[in-house]
Amino acid sequence: MQFIQSIVVFWTAYLLQYSCASSVGECRSECLEMNKYKIVRVHLKEDVVRAGVCRNVTSTNPSDEDSAPKSHVFPFICDRKIGIWEIDEQDEEGIVDFSIACPQVEEVESELLNTCPKSPEK
Repeated sequence: MQFIQSIVVFWTAYLLQYSCASSVGECRSECLEMNKYKIVRVHLKEDVVRAGVCRNVTSTNPSDEDSAPKSHVFPFICDRKIGIWEIDEQDEEGIVDFSIACPQVEEVESELLNTCPKSPEK
C-alpha cells in the first residue's frame, strides 16, 4: 500500500510542476530545489505554497537496505508575496519516509538560482 501511495505522490508532483508554475506567486520551485532536491508534493493555499522536497537516503548498513527508507520528504512553506522558502514547522505530517528513491533532479542555470529571493537574516 505504501508503494502505491509513493507512486501517486511522485506522479502528482510530476504533473504539478508543469501545471502550477504560474499560480505560485513569487515562490519559485528552482529556489527550493537548488539543483539538489526534487519537489514531490505541492499544496496551494490562498497566501502560501506548501511543498514537500524529496531527499534520498544513503544506507550505511547493508542489512537494513530492504527495510530502511529510500528517501525522506521534508515540508517547506513559502509566502506567495515574498517568495522565500522555509521549513514548515506547522506541517501535520512532518518528515515522511518513502520506500522508493526520489525522482531525478532537473538542473537549472546558476544565474537563475542567483536571482532567488533571500531571507533578510542571511
